[in-house]
Amino acid sequence: LRRTGHMLVNRARPDRRAIFSWANRLTSQGLSLIVFPEGTRSPDGRVGRFKGGSFFLALEAGIPEGVFTVVTGKGSVVGNRFVEHPLVKKIVFTGSTSVGQQIMAGCAKRIKRVTLELGGNAGVIVDRSADLGWAVKRILVGAFAYSGQVCISVQRIFVHDEVYDAFMSRFLAGVGGLKVGDPLDPTP
Repeated sequence: LRRTGHMLVNRARPDRRAIFSWANRLTSQGLSLIVFPEGTRSPDGRVGRFKGGSFFLALEAGIPEGVFTVVTGKGSVVGNRFVEHPLVKKIVFTGSTSVGQQIMAGCAKRIKRVTLELGGNAGVIVDRSADLGWAVKRILVGAFAYSGQVCISVQRIFVHDEVYDAFMSRFLAGVGGLKVGDPLDPTP
């Protein structure tokens, strides 16, 4: 924390695009990015594949060492340290409402900037008069974009009995057609 005067802590399940978007904005201003995804250590103590992979991708992309850092640990210990540290100027958090309230209270005591994206329970209703093709396309995007790691992603689908079977047939076909894996992989 001593090496850089301003930091942003992102304790989220960030995807690569989000990380590089933040990293580009921060490095252009001489700031740094710390990604703090709680519980990302494997049983042997190594940083999880995605998190470690993002670090090396950042270096390969030309982001200087020390600008992009991956920190792991228990949120109530390590995360709280970031909230309390005077050199950390902003906290960005995606997660539960209860933890978000604790972070906001800690940031308020220190007059520290905070951005919170707190858990939702986003549901959609598919009525019998719905255009099922359109509804399925929109729900697939809403549920699976960014691997569903968005607080407003579709989490529950309520379908009218009269169109349930037709909806499920289309929806399951759509799910079966989704690309699984690295979104930056150019292979189909």
